[in-house]
Amino acid sequence: MISQTQHTNQVNAPALDADSNDGTDPIRLIPDLGRPGLPQCGEPGRLHVWHLSSTIRSGVVACVVALLEAAARVQAGEVLTTELLADAGVPVDLRLLVAATALAAADQPVTKLSMTMAAPAARSAAYRDHSDLMSKLKDVLPTLVHAQLDSVRREISVTQLTADLEKANNTIAEERARREAAELELEHVANYARELHWLLKPEYEAALRERTEKVRPLRPVPAPDPEA
Repeated sequence: MISQTQHTNQVNAPALDADSNDGTDPIRLIPDLGRPGLPQCGEPGRLHVWHLSSTIRSGVVACVVALLEAAARVQAGEVLTTELLADAGVPVDLRLLVAATALAAADQPVTKLSMTMAAPAARSAAYRDHSDLMSKLKDVLPTLVHAQLDSVRREISVTQLTADLEKANNTIAEERARREAAELELEHVANYARELHWLLKPEYEAALRERTEKVRPLRPVPAPDPEA
């Protein structure tokens, strides 16, 4: 696909560059053709750019749509298989590209075997038809992926680690102080309850004795004989 985007010096080529773009094609392959050192318009050796045709762009969009459809089906619970990707219309080269990207991001070895297994794709057909692509992906793609990860990876400095540790220590100290205050308050409540118990104990015992003295023991009385 990329090979169909060409740079040429042919004068009669259907050219479109940074100075002659009419706005109909949003793809700007060389935005700095006017920089010093390059031949300018009308001068010999001026680079001309063949832009991606609408047919090729439509094919790219179709591949992306197919990949998203396959992703949605996997998210819905379907098992990722070669048949699923083929049914969704995801081309093998795009599968290999995604697989190589995933392997590189996961710090896994990027080999032809691992790419065909992760894609997934038929090994023999992939080796036969996409061997050169897999070799290029293995050689250059991990560097690109790691560069992208480095651009978003949060670096942790010694200063930041020290600050985080100090914050954690302060939090622990605050929690310990709260626990000690709660334990002290609980001890005060327990002491008050014990003192109140000893103060009220004589009164309670006196009330209990008085109630016991007022109780008259009852005994069964035989019923009178009606014939007597």
